[in-house]
Amino acid sequence: MQVVGQHSKYLVNMKSFYVYAYLRNKDSDTAKAGTPYYIGKGSGRRAWRHHKSDITQPPTDKSLIVILEKDLTEIGSFAIERKMIKWYGRIDIETGILRNRTDGGDGTSGYRMSQAAKDEISRRNTGINVGKTPWNLGIEMPPRDPRITIQIIETKRALGNLSNKKGKKSGKQQNPSTEPKWNSGKKVGKQKNPAKKIICPHCGKDGSPGNMKRHHFDQCKHIVLDIDVVLNSPINV
Repeated sequence: MQVVGQHSKYLVNMKSFYVYAYLRNKDSDTAKAGTPYYIGKGSGRRAWRHHKSDITQPPTDKSLIVILEKDLTEIGSFAIERKMIKWYGRIDIETGILRNRTDGGDGTSGYRMSQAAKDEISRRNTGINVGKTPWNLGIEMPPRDPRITIQIIETKRALGNLSNKKGKKSGKQQNPSTEPKWNSGKKVGKQKNPAKKIICPHCGKDGSPGNMKRHHFDQCKHIVLDIDVVLNSPINV
């Protein structure tokens, strides 16, 4: 632990992180003088700057600003901050002597809003819309001018929105291009080695040799068996 003076902030590495504490200058109902009332993490001159909350302002006597650990990574400073807050405890949840409103670390984990803050929010939101009449209550909106509808349709057509949607649904091109296609006038040649097809003698279906031999010919469902061969064939019992 290092107690720093008014100008000791310039001895802290501005590019690294540190964990600091604010000490009490006198005894109170909560704790004695010299004990911390706030613990935080920061970099640069964070420990010597004013905070948004009045209850966590740095002490006027800069010698009461204590750097607990320095030259830390941000993750390391988060871990030590949480450890120190847990060690000393928080006043708002009645676990210790610190004025911290969170458990430390990144974010607002463990934050508990004070009753005064809750009452202030409730006061501001109470009766905001009570007794107020909606501005459009009982007002009939006039029908849209047909000319405006026609103008909207023409604008969409000009942008190609309607034509593209209709073209996708019908499968037809609404705005055919006047430029000739790349293969216009060219004859598409036949395949050099077209797949040969064979015909099943039992059902008459045709197809590729592999599929036909697998499902037809001797395996065909329409094959006609010789009744004498069936009757004279041995039966396995």
